[in-house]
Amino acid sequence: MGKMIICESCGAEYDEAKVRCPYCGTAYLPAEENEYMEQLDGVRRELLDYRDSSEKGINKRLFSLIRGAILIVLVAALLIMAKLFLTALSEKSGSRQKKDEFLKDQGIVTEFREEEER
Repeated sequence: MGKMIICESCGAEYDEAKVRCPYCGTAYLPAEENEYMEQLDGVRRELLDYRDSSEKGINKRLFSLIRGAILIVLVAALLIMAKLFLTALSEKSGSRQKKDEFLKDQGIVTEFREEEER
């Protein structure tokens, strides 16, 4: 039990830790203020905890998005490179065939080409 005080309204004696007089309900301002400040401190701690957890969540989501974007860019780059490579092979093969056909039409067939075909 703490210090005893006397109610200003009814004159009853009660513990100063109580926010209200247990007999008439009159508020004891110093205890009421302490209770209010404790509630505010609890809200402040909850907000800090929420801020910390939300920052961590945001950082995780941001990291996942960046990682996903990098993966998409790499896959796109590989697909573009593969397309360019296949196009170059196709064009090289097509030009080689045209060259061989031209040489055959001209009656010029190189021995090297014939050996490659075998």
